[in-house]
Amino acid sequence: MSMIFKNHIKTLMDRGWRQEQIADHCRTCQSSISGLHRGKTKEPRYTLALAILQMVESEITPPVRNAGE
Repeated sequence: MSMIFKNHIKTLMDRGWRQEQIADHCRTCQSSISGLHRGKTKEPRYTLALAILQMVESEITPPVRNAGE
């Protein structure tokens, strides 16, 4: 299952999301997203998995970045 979420994180990052933004949207920490992206975390908790799947399926766009971010 880790490959699935690794690919989902990559998809979101390809759409312009940063790991910090994904984490904020999913109400988790950036290190959790990084672990999934690197394949270090094998299975996310249910609520995180659901939030990531909803983001991927809805094709939600990332928040606008402020200058200097």
